[in-house]
Amino acid sequence: MHDAVLRLLYDIIAVLVPILVAYLVAWIQKKLGSEKVQKIIYELETKKELARIAVMFVQQAYKDLGGPEKYERAAEWLSDMSDYMGLDLTPEEIKALIEAALKELKAQFGEAWDEIKGE
Repeated sequence: MHDAVLRLLYDIIAVLVPILVAYLVAWIQKKLGSEKVQKIIYELETKKELARIAVMFVQQAYKDLGGPEKYERAAEWLSDMSDYMGLDLTPEEIKALIEAALKELKAQFGEAWDEIKGE
């Protein structure tokens, strides 16, 4: 019963979040203009993809490290790459991006994620 309620809540959130994001994007476009919005969206997508790459890289290259060490390696790589690309990232953004990428990858790959980790 608890799992069904939790799954229902996740489904509701999965439907509401894109709707809210669409409204937010429309509001931002109205406020900032579409060129600025396109740049912001591009930067956000780039940061998210860099975080995804960082997590996958660390999972494969540093299988023997523990969670905190893997996080440090991923954060360092993400920071270096964002600097190289001219993107500004705060430590808080780095943490949030890495955690979001990890959660997304775990959800996407499920049990296969554990195999990548070598467990």
